[in-house]
Amino acid sequence: MTITHTIVNPGMFEHWGDMNEDFLVFLDSVFQGCGWFTKITSDYRDPIAQQEQIKEGHGAAEYSLHELGKAIDLRAPRQSDGKLDYVKYGLLVDAVCLYRRGIKVES
Repeated sequence: MTITHTIVNPGMFEHWGDMNEDFLVFLDSVFQGCGWFTKITSDYRDPIAQQEQIKEGHGAAEYSLHELGKAIDLRAPRQSDGKLDYVKYGLLVDAVCLYRRGIKVES
């Protein structure tokens, strides 16, 4: 991929080449908009990997946007005491809502 992003880069992904370019542009806007970033724990999944997620009981959907390179999983933002950082989490949700513009979002 040759798109230049402000925050999103190949080193953040396990399957950069399988990610949807429009989704990466959206994701870059979200990270810029919320003002912070955390680790991506899962990105593109082929159908076999998706079925493994289902079998292992990870709460994965039968069909997921991960299979189209249009979804990621993130490590939840934490405060120094290990509790969920609701302020950062709220900024992320606000940024997703602001930039999604009709893009389907899984929660």
